[in-house]
Formats: sequence, C-alpha cells, structure tokens
Amino acid sequence: MHGNVWEWCEDFYDGAFYSKPEAAGPDPVCTAGSEVRVRRGGSWYGYARDCRSAFRLWLGPTIRYDSLGFRPSRPVP
Repeated sequence: MHGNVWEWCEDFYDGAFYSKPEAAGPDPVCTAGSEVRVRRGGSWYGYARDCRSAFRLWLGPTIRYDSLGFRPSRPVP
C-alpha cells in the first residue's frame, strides 16, 4: 500500500506526541492537540523517501487532494 495515496488518519497532529507517555502504548492515537489530522504513508505524487508508514505530516480537515485517501477498518470479532 505504500506510495498509492496518503492515508488520512484518526490521530490529531501534535508535533511532540511521541515524546509523551501516552505514545508508549502498543497502538498510540493522539486524541488532542490541534484541529488538523495526521496523514501518513506518502503517495504516487511525492518523493520515494516519504513512501513509508512512519512518515507523517499534518493536514487540515477541509483540504482535499487526489493523492489522499483513507483505509476503512473494523475490529476483529
């Protein structure tokens, strides 16, 4: 999936989140910090170095790009 489209994430963007204790859990989600959300993974319209899940940037909720998508998911029963 890397490099297809940026993934629009549930996390709010906080540049210092990974230095906080709540980020030490197995699946950390930033639930506060700003109004912008995290996008990750890079896209076909970017640099190859950005096409990895650890690469994250922020994006405002009203901005749309053809290189930005989301991945629907649900809990496993």
